This record gives sequence, C-alpha cells and structure tokens, in this order.
Amino acid sequence: MEMTIEKISQLQPDEVLTLLGTFSRYQQIIYFLLCLVIFRGVFPVLGIILIGRDPGHVCDTTFYNDSLTTNSGHEGSSQCYIHTMRKEKNVTIPCPGTWKYNTTFTSIVTEWDLVCNRAYLVDLSSTVYMIGCAFGCIFLVPFGDKFGRRCVLLISLACMIILSIGLAFSNTIILFIVLRFFIGMLNMTITLNVYCMIAEFLPSTHRTLPVIGASLFWSLGIMVLALVGYFIKDWKILQIVTSLPNLVLLLLWWFLPESITWLFLKGNYQETLNIVQSANKWNKKKLGPDFFSDFHNQKEVNSQSSEGSDSLLTSGRANHHDPSTPCNTLEVSAANEVNMLEDNNKTPHLHQKENGLTRSNSEDVQTFQSTSYLTSSKNYQNCSQGQELLSVTLSFCSLFKTPRMLLYTLITYYLLTVVSLSYFGILLNTPALPGNIYINLFFSAVVEIAANIVVMFIINRIGRRKPICCFLLICGISNLVSLGIFYSEMQNKFVLMLIWSMIGRFGISGSYSMIYLLLAEIFPTAVRNQAMGSASLFENFGSILAPLVMLLDSNDIILPLSIFGVLTVVGGLLVLLLPETHLKPLPNSVGQVESW
Repeated sequence: MEMTIEKISQLQPDEVLTLLGTFSRYQQIIYFLLCLVIFRGVFPVLGIILIGRDPGHVCDTTFYNDSLTTNSGHEGSSQCYIHTMRKEKNVTIPCPGTWKYNTTFTSIVTEWDLVCNRAYLVDLSSTVYMIGCAFGCIFLVPFGDKFGRRCVLLISLACMIILSIGLAFSNTIILFIVLRFFIGMLNMTITLNVYCMIAEFLPSTHRTLPVIGASLFWSLGIMVLALVGYFIKDWKILQIVTSLPNLVLLLLWWFLPESITWLFLKGNYQETLNIVQSANKWNKKKLGPDFFSDFHNQKEVNSQSSEGSDSLLTSGRANHHDPSTPCNTLEVSAANEVNMLEDNNKTPHLHQKENGLTRSNSEDVQTFQSTSYLTSSKNYQNCSQGQELLSVTLSFCSLFKTPRMLLYTLITYYLLTVVSLSYFGILLNTPALPGNIYINLFFSAVVEIAANIVVMFIINRIGRRKPICCFLLICGISNLVSLGIFYSEMQNKFVLMLIWSMIGRFGISGSYSMIYLLLAEIFPTAVRNQAMGSASLFENFGSILAPLVMLLDSNDIILPLSIFGVLTVVGGLLVLLLPETHLKPLPNSVGQVESW
C-alpha cells in the first residue's frame, strides 16, 4: 500500500512526523542545518561587545603643550578634559574634539570618537537593536504563519547578509544604529522561525532534548566570537567575517523543506507527501502494506504506556531558547482542546485524554528559547485560529480577574523582565569584568553550556519551581558577593570577582532555560498563548533595558551588579509563590489554577 495524499490527510500532524522517524538521518540533517542558523545568530547580538570596545583614549593635547599642566590628581580626567593655564589660573576645559587611542585594535569607538559625552551611543546602538527585535516579533514573525517558515527564513537570511556586510561600511554612527535596528528585526524573525521549525520537525515525544541541544549552538557561537575577535583586530573585517555564517542560506535553499506541520495545517498534502517520501529515501526506509494498521496499533500501545510514565517531554517540554510556540501547531491543539472541553460531560475518561493529548500538543507552546538566546515572540498572539476557538471559554482579561491568576500573571511579567534584563546585561557587561575580555567571553559560554546540561538532568527529577528559585538566587547572591569583594581590601579580589561573576552567569542561564516551561504550565489552555505572548513583551522590555543599565555607570560595574543582584534575588523568592507544576495535568480552566 503506497503512501498517498488521501492517507496523509487522515493523519494528525504529529502522526505525520512519526513517519519520518523519531530522530532519523533526514531529521538529523535538517536539525543540524537549523542549528547552524542558531549558531550564526550570536554575532548580530553580541558582536557589539567587541566592535564597540574602547581601546583606551586620552585627549590630544597637541595645541596645548606649552600651557598644559600636570593632572591635578583626578583619576581619568585626561581622557575627557585637559588642565591648562589661562591668565595665570589653572582651568579645566573639555577635550578640543580629538583623542589619541591605543592602537591595539580598532572599533566603532575609534572610528567615530564615541568617548566622553558620545560614549552613550555604543550602548544606544544595543538598545536600538533590542527594540528592532521587538518590532520583528510584532511585524515580521507573523509572516511565517501566513507564507511559511521556509520562505520567511530564507528571505530574512538574504536580507541579513546584505545588512550585516553593509554595517561594516557605515560612514556615520547614525547609519550604523539604523542598520542595527533592521538587523535586530531580521535576526529575531530568523531565530523564532528556526526554533519553530525545529519543534515542528520532531514528534512531540522526542522534542525536548533536541530543543535544549539546539541552545548549545548558541553557546558555541559565543565561543567562536571570542576566538575570532582575538585574532581579528580591525572592527570592519571582524564585522564582515562574522557576517559570513549567514551564507548558510545556500545550504538551506537546497536542503531545507517547509515545515510539515505548517503544510499540513494549510491543507498542502501533496507537498507534505513529497517531504515524507524524500525523507524515506534519505532514511532508506519503506512503508509496508500493513503500515497504517501497525501504526495505529503502536500508537495505542504508546498512549497506554505514557499514562503510567513521566517521559522527558511530557514532564519537561521547553527551553527558553525555543521561542517557537508555533501558531500553526497550536491551532490543531486548540481545536482538540475545545472539543475536549465541550465533551466534558460526555466522556468519563476526559482526564486521561487531557494528560495524553493536551500535554503532547501543548508542547509547542512551551518550547520557547532565547537567547534566547533569545529573546521572545508575538507568535503567541498570531495563533488566530486556535485563539478564536478557545475564546469562547476564556479571554485575556481572565488573567487578571481572580486573585491567584492575577498574582501568577504579575509574577510572570516580573520574572520575564528580570531574567531577560540580567541575562543580556551580564553578557553586555563582559568588557567591564577584570581580566582578558576574550577569555571571559569564552568561559561565559562554557558556563552557559554547563547550566543547560544541569537543567537537562534535573528538569524531570526535582520539578520546576525550586530549581528556578535556586538558579535565580545563585545569580543574585553571586552578583552581590562580587560587589562586596570589589569594596574589600583582600588580595586577588579581581580574580574572585571574575569567579563569582561566572557563577552568576551560570545561575541566570539555568533559570532562563527553565522559566518558560514553568510559566507555560501555569496558565489555562484557553488563554495560554495570550498569556505567553504578553509575557514575551515584558521579556523584550527587559532586553531593551539591559544596555541602558550599562549607561547608568559606564566606567564601573558596581551599579549594574547591584541591580542584577537585587532584582534576581527578589525574583527567586517570588518564584516560591508560584505553584509546582511538575507531574500535574495542564489546567484547562481558571478554576483548576485557583484550586492549586
């Protein structure tokens, strides 16, 4: 019995994915190509750490040599001011507009004299980039639902190549900042579509580990950035070289198929069939004449066994680097969930169905990263079909109508803001840490990898709430300890500060990896996508604030450490007010949440 369009149309999207295998050769190739896209996403976000560095500067006092006096003792005053004699009086005047730089490397600072009263423009470019990411979530990501993941991904990558290389040829800082805005829009669109495709190319029962594994490519990208930056000292060449990984577009153009889930939900069964047949050729797999009867029998066996076991996916389904929350997959889930709600009084075994079907389909809502990452997506708000189906039960206002839902919603918004602020703030604060910036950046990626590995081991053993609390407290206390060490008189205090800063990096990475899983399991099915979409806006808000925190005290790390430390400690304590969701069925109503 050959696979036909009619046979394909009889299956559910997740069942179609099982035709490809759980993690077959074909899926491994697609997965690796998509992970390469995640890998290249590091450079637009964090490249500013290297190309925006100040190599060290002093005022050019060529025209004041005759009257220049010695520094009056105010440390650093020669960087932005000169002390001279006028009418037999010592006066301090601003730099005449020219500076001498250390010639070890070049950056946009040396290119456009972004020092003293113009130093804020470096951090402003990062803030504008983050704002661009938010705009990308709102205006570009929805095109992936309308025109397909592959189409939007390839077009965005093509535009990214042009803008990223063009950034190296900017002739003014204004043009540089404007280009950074559009690069942010494109990079967020690319990242969200990639994570969406990863989630939509794997069966729900084998999705969590690959999603978390994909986040490791982000950390690998940070390592490569540190290594490339160490060897390339010219910022323009560095910008061009770090733009080249976008050429993965060429591989994707030839090998990447459209998302099967998206094709299925659009009714394009012919293309879905072509992909399944192509996958079977790669996997050297043939479907026997009794395939469909065997397939359904095996599905029943798996369903029964899943009721008595806690697989990695059903108990731990998400990672912050997966901002997919795929709209199209959610539509099918939403329809199923509404049918389940309508049949509540008819089906005595509804609770078992909810444990199996709802938890499986809601996987895509909860596999969210990033960055990470990444940072976040309005995808949740674009799931119009599923959202309309569920709106008959609950509305967005339901998040604020009852005491517990109001408390959980406000804590959610606070946590997403603080976690995003601290994650990107700590990363962008890397140049202010003592020691070699390249080594610090490299080992911060190693620490992040370690945090994700720890999360993979504890996510199903301890639960969600307590690990997140511990990770946030680790981050907050580490930053506050670093602050105390800074003011101490102990020897090797800068080495100790660096160690504690890395411990804080471990904490914030671990909490970011788990936070979306906990939050997605708290909200009722009918408003889950709306709740997560609104929460993602606060995550974007936190990432926008991160560069601005650096502006509060650009010459020191004291104020940023204080802010990150206090906010994450408060966040760690607030997590304890949330319910533990591990091994609990996903709530379908506000009443279920209120009863926890």
